[in-house]
Amino acid sequence: MVGYPGQDSDVPKTLLESLHSQPLNYLVPKGILSSCITSQISISLPISNNAYESLSAEAKEELDRDSILDSFSKINDIEEIQFRRPDHLKIRSDSKQDMNNNNREFFDDLSPLAKSLIERENLSITTNQIQNFSVKSVNGLKHKLDVDDDISAIFEGSTEVKRAKISTNISLNQGEILQQNIRELKMMIDILNSTSEGNTENNEYLIKLSSETFLLNEKYLSKLHIIIKNFLGSSNISSKLEINDLRRIIESLIDNIETVKQLQGEEELPLPYDTLKKLAYETTTLIFLIFQLDKNTNGLYIEKYVLVPVQFIGDRIFDINSNDESGQISLDELSLLSDAIVHLPDYIVQHPYLDESIITKITYIFSELVMCDNFDVANIKYQHYWENIKLSSINILVALFRTVPDQRIFIIEDILSHVDKLPSKRIQKKLKRIYAGVYLNEFTILIMTMLQSLQQESFNRTDKEWSPQFFKESLVSYKESSISISTYIEHIHDTLLEKLYENPPGYRHVLDNYVQDLVSILPFPCWSISEDLLSSLMKKLLLMFGPNNQKQATIETIALQILGNIGYTIFDLKCSTKEEDQNSLIRIFNNPELLPLYIAHFHNCLDTAKLYSNTDIGTNYFWNKMIHTLTRLQEYGQDNDNDNKDEDTNPIIPEVVLKELNDKNNHLFQNKEYSKEFSKSDYYSILHSFELMNFYDLYLKLVVSLLERDKIKLRSTAIKCLSMLASRDQSILSSSAVKETIVGRLSDSSASVKDAILDLVSIGSASLTFYRQINYNYDDESILVRKHVLKINESIYDTTDDIKIKIYVASRVLLKIEDEEDAIIDMSRQILLKRWILDISNKKHEIEKQNEICKEVLQVISEVSIFNTKCSELFEWFFNFYLLNKADHSPNAYQNIIDSLNILTEHLVHEIVELQLIDSDNDELVKRRKNYLNLLSKFSDTTVTFITKDHITSLYPYVFNETKSDFQFHVLCVFKDTLGKLDNFKPKFLFDLETALLSQLPKMSVKETEEAMPLIWSIAQKRKDYSRVAKACSSCFGHFIPFVNKANKSPEEITPDSKLQRLIYLATGFARFCNSKDITERINYLQANETLYEYVAKCLLVLSNKKITHIVRRVAIKNLTKLCSSHPKLFNSKHILSLLDNEIKDDHLDIKLVIIESFYDFFIQEEKKSLRQIGVNRSTSKLKFGSKFLIEKGSDSLSEGVCSALASRFLKDVLKICLSKEVKNSLVAFRLLKSMIQFGYVNPSHCIPTIIGLFGSNEEYIRQIAAKSLHDLFEKYETMVFNSVSQGIKIAIEYSQSLGNEDLFDNCKFLSSLQHIIGSGKKVSMRFIKNLIKALNTYIGSINHANTDIATRNAIVFLCCNIAELNFTSSTELITLIKSIDIISEQLRETIVDEITGSISKMQLEEPFKNCIFAEFSIHQLTEYVGDKFGIKSDILLMDSTEEEDLKSKIILTPKENTKEYVSIIKKALISANKKTFYTKYLKIIEDEA
Repeated sequence: MVGYPGQDSDVPKTLLESLHSQPLNYLVPKGILSSCITSQISISLPISNNAYESLSAEAKEELDRDSILDSFSKINDIEEIQFRRPDHLKIRSDSKQDMNNNNREFFDDLSPLAKSLIERENLSITTNQIQNFSVKSVNGLKHKLDVDDDISAIFEGSTEVKRAKISTNISLNQGEILQQNIRELKMMIDILNSTSEGNTENNEYLIKLSSETFLLNEKYLSKLHIIIKNFLGSSNISSKLEINDLRRIIESLIDNIETVKQLQGEEELPLPYDTLKKLAYETTTLIFLIFQLDKNTNGLYIEKYVLVPVQFIGDRIFDINSNDESGQISLDELSLLSDAIVHLPDYIVQHPYLDESIITKITYIFSELVMCDNFDVANIKYQHYWENIKLSSINILVALFRTVPDQRIFIIEDILSHVDKLPSKRIQKKLKRIYAGVYLNEFTILIMTMLQSLQQESFNRTDKEWSPQFFKESLVSYKESSISISTYIEHIHDTLLEKLYENPPGYRHVLDNYVQDLVSILPFPCWSISEDLLSSLMKKLLLMFGPNNQKQATIETIALQILGNIGYTIFDLKCSTKEEDQNSLIRIFNNPELLPLYIAHFHNCLDTAKLYSNTDIGTNYFWNKMIHTLTRLQEYGQDNDNDNKDEDTNPIIPEVVLKELNDKNNHLFQNKEYSKEFSKSDYYSILHSFELMNFYDLYLKLVVSLLERDKIKLRSTAIKCLSMLASRDQSILSSSAVKETIVGRLSDSSASVKDAILDLVSIGSASLTFYRQINYNYDDESILVRKHVLKINESIYDTTDDIKIKIYVASRVLLKIEDEEDAIIDMSRQILLKRWILDISNKKHEIEKQNEICKEVLQVISEVSIFNTKCSELFEWFFNFYLLNKADHSPNAYQNIIDSLNILTEHLVHEIVELQLIDSDNDELVKRRKNYLNLLSKFSDTTVTFITKDHITSLYPYVFNETKSDFQFHVLCVFKDTLGKLDNFKPKFLFDLETALLSQLPKMSVKETEEAMPLIWSIAQKRKDYSRVAKACSSCFGHFIPFVNKANKSPEEITPDSKLQRLIYLATGFARFCNSKDITERINYLQANETLYEYVAKCLLVLSNKKITHIVRRVAIKNLTKLCSSHPKLFNSKHILSLLDNEIKDDHLDIKLVIIESFYDFFIQEEKKSLRQIGVNRSTSKLKFGSKFLIEKGSDSLSEGVCSALASRFLKDVLKICLSKEVKNSLVAFRLLKSMIQFGYVNPSHCIPTIIGLFGSNEEYIRQIAAKSLHDLFEKYETMVFNSVSQGIKIAIEYSQSLGNEDLFDNCKFLSSLQHIIGSGKKVSMRFIKNLIKALNTYIGSINHANTDIATRNAIVFLCCNIAELNFTSSTELITLIKSIDIISEQLRETIVDEITGSISKMQLEEPFKNCIFAEFSIHQLTEYVGDKFGIKSDILLMDSTEEEDLKSKIILTPKENTKEYVSIIKKALISANKKTFYTKYLKIIEDEA
């Protein structure tokens, strides 16, 4: 071939590499360069002989130099080339002589022709040709319109010249090139032949290692590589090459590889080992290139030719995997490896009949290479080459899988044996990018590509016209391929699932990542095999939850999570597809007019598949699948029409299919312009005709059914699956089945299940539908659940516009300001503070918005403050001890609170006045006005004054309303609480107000009187004039004293006069609130140094005489107790205490309740004083309502002592009244009992048995409040509660009997309710069982000589019926209970047998003896019932400890469903117990067993 300057050296390569990234105008300005090449230059060189022959030296000398020089001389008037001086180049001050010397040295290596040209032309560069070009900063340009000059002006001196093309007259014939390549190949073979003959000296193509050993060097391999590449670009080259020549080359190449392998590990190497490896890699690449020259025959197929390079690649891959962590891999080696294996897939496809050992070797090497995950470098080039290597490895395995059918299972199994090496986390850099945002594991890509490669030809043939017969043959071929693919898919999934069963933690990530890959690639039609894979896997996972396929809870949970991912994807596809585009096969079959649109979707998807696929594998698979789908329409019709199986039910479909097949090539890329979203919608529509979409309904039914399973993890996972669906479309929660299940699960005992359900119902606006069910768990035992409910309530409050829902959720939030967890207390406080207070201050510049917020807040808090008794208490606590506590807020925050409350008060008063002016009977308005008045009274009863004089003035006209309502009462409350805190009232206003109050006093109700009296006294104090109050008081006594005198002399003559009752209330009111020397000195009825309240107390004692009529006595005692509450010193009076002792023990229950209610008011009043005193001066972050604190000694300490003394004195009587038959009486007494326990006035141990006894009540409400109280006590005093269980059970039984419950089975859930509160935990369950046995033994111990009364018998039967309903958390509890009951039964039987004398049939059976027999019968039946219920057949008493432990391990604590109810057994026995035969038969059984 023709030589060129720098041939056989690195000079050209070095120049090219140095200028690779530099533009040409770096040396020559662009404009001047263009002018240089404007004129086209034609060069014609005379070529003698063949252009590719190497010219001899003589031929070169004879070359006509003059002709070349003459051709150059024809170029006229070429402008001087202008050169730009680089900025960083400095001019050296060398002398001219030095420069000439340098030039001569530079020209020494030039060819004679080049030297001739230089000598002929003056090529020196003048200074005029070198210019300094200033480059303007492009970054400085703000906008192209901002530049005035042309953009070419960036470089000074440049001119705008169009680019010109350069062409030559040289043309080369392809045949000549081919012949030249063949001659070159012959030359390369000749080199090998001469080498084999021993001519290795001075050979530039060899690396001599010894006299007989050599290596082909890189120069030889490079030349050979160029020749082979040229051959591969020519057609029919194999017929022009001799196989022996190719074999000769391959054998030499094989020797090259083996020689390199032999040199590995030697200490002294002729070349660096990296160079040797490079030679081996290049040799391997050449071998696989040469293999491709033999396409039609197997002339080059010799096992050694393939095995040696493959073995070398395997060794190198092993070394790479071993050394990658130490950073010993070179970038060159990865590049060489990538080049070496890239041609192997083509060889496998051309030569499918490989030896089994070679197939095995290739599979082992490249499956491990694809699956390995231990190569992790940050260098981008490394990653690029590694990705290419993995891609080539995938192509190799795909080629093997496709061309070697009998090795497919082996290939799959070998790949699956490495799945544990897959990355455990989806790190993007370890995944293969398929499309934008779609990254997959190479494992998934390999599996999908292998399977899709098997379905390429069925309907993809264009070599002949499609006829019905040809189509049928292709259809058979398609079905056979599909069966094979399905078999491989089943094998893959079975293997993966088996690995999961064996080691769930180790293989969970494999399935997770595999499924995530499949669902990520599902929307792309060129990977339509993903739908088949997901369908198969989903079917297997659904069957896993069948009744005959029970797995471990961990495995089922993992399977359900995977199903959740697939199910969500299906649901997302359904939601993303318009209803009219959901083209299932049934829909298309029933509506043939939809078929053209369906096919149009198919065409668009086919275009998308071609556009997004680098190969035809995915497109061909999708094409075949779609043609088969169209065919299924016809098959579907035949399946549904048995009478016409041989006829086409829709003759259009076969014609359409054939038309599609014949026009396939015309379909592709008909629509060039379409969006990616549009193509996805087309494929979504088609997906509805595939199998995967049909699994959605089964999946949803499974998820709903799993919500009822006993396994907590499974329930939690099922809820999360449902949450995923609801997050896509929350309308799914509105279905009846789902809704009922959600409601049921919200009462689940598991905190994790509740939390998952709460996540579900908080999606979107679903929480508004389930807000009541959500708040079933507002007081859950789990802190996590309580916090979750609180957050949901906060969200509901912010999102809903329904004021009723706001009120409800706000009340639940308010209840959590009293919680055992400080974080929840703070959280609830902050929620209410922001929405009720801070939102108002934040809108101070938006008046209209602020008014709306105030109106809403007033409606909410007015309802919440009276929602129930607890909410009322906590609202006052929140208002007085948090909002108004400076210690809990920063100064700015506290000021914002005060400002907001002032604004709220202003709006509140305005709303009240407006509502009062409206003359309407509307119940809603009346209720709102009442609520607002109640709220205003709470605002007024605070330590900070929010009611102003203007508010008082606004409300003054309504102090005395002619209509009887609560309005006057609440206004009086506001005036009473506020007037004493405000100053500077006008004297006339105070005088008029006092006059009005005194004049209306006799007409007021009892409630109004209690509010008016302190208000009157406050006005008198402000006026500093007590004369009018004293006069009114004297007037009252003037009417009252005659009645007292009469009662003292003739108590029988006192009648229930309404005037007397009013006078009693008025006199008591003056005595309670108007106690001052200023007034007592003006009342003539008082003795010296006698206080007003002492005098009135004496009068009331007189009116409490038992001879006086009952109504008057009750009113007198009630007022006396209230008077003592206002002046606690009176409780020290022996006369008053004696009266209270007698009345509380008397039979007059109404008077007892009056006293109890007065005590309750007194206790609440005193506790409120103590709390308020502490709340004002101390932080309340840790305080709870009703707690006791140490306060300063003084009057408060005295009141507290009085409260404790009263509680202790009357506790027994209160406990007795709690167990009253009347519900109302029980509630009154229980309310007082709760307050005494809450405030610490009594020891709880004295009260707990009675509280447990209330569980025996017939009233559900009584049982509920008792359960709540017991729960609170159990949290504080666990041991105390357990010590009281036995006594409490006894009281409950007696209480139940006292209510007249002749039916012993009305309250069979008593013990199970008690167990739920105090016996459900693992730590306390055994203590509960032991106390239960203790209670039963108490009754058994009262049996004397097998005789007992009917009450004891009924108590034992009652206990047995309740025990039968218990649940058990462990086998130990169950065994302990059965064993204890069995012992009791045996002991009782022995007692009964001892009493049997003579013949049983002739015995005289007394009732006490019968009662004992029936009691034993009940206990024995209980033992058998519980044993049968839980499958215990053995005699526990005869077991040793080992047998007992073995039995515990076998017990299943799930009761049998077909067990006959114990209550039914006892009811039937009670009926039979009326006859003597029942007892004689049972005695006979006992005697025989004894």
